[in-house]
Amino acid sequence: MNNIQALNNFNNISNIGVSREENQLANFEAILERVSQSGENERDTSALRDAAIQMESLFIYQMFQAMRRTVPEPQGLFERSNAEVIFTQMLDEEKAKVMAQAGGVGIADAIYRELTR
Repeated sequence: MNNIQALNNFNNISNIGVSREENQLANFEAILERVSQSGENERDTSALRDAAIQMESLFIYQMFQAMRRTVPEPQGLFERSNAEVIFTQMLDEEKAKVMAQAGGVGIADAIYRELTR
């Protein structure tokens, strides 16, 4: 595989994370739209809470990604493979979900309070 093909493959892998984030954001927006169209008495508070937790999860994931960019790549015997990059992204995403569901940093609570006003 030449360098150009490897670069294209890496760009495709990097775009997977972006499309996943876009899907989460679109899901959050869809829930907000559905709740805003329902009447005051029909508000689905559990869906609103879930959307707030998803948004916090996305924020924590972005924070993990920003932190990883500050750490220099190790200069060892082997380069990081595409599989390792994907695994790290998936691990960060799952850690962010677990953190947000366990209470996170409080962003979900703040979002939920604002949306239920």
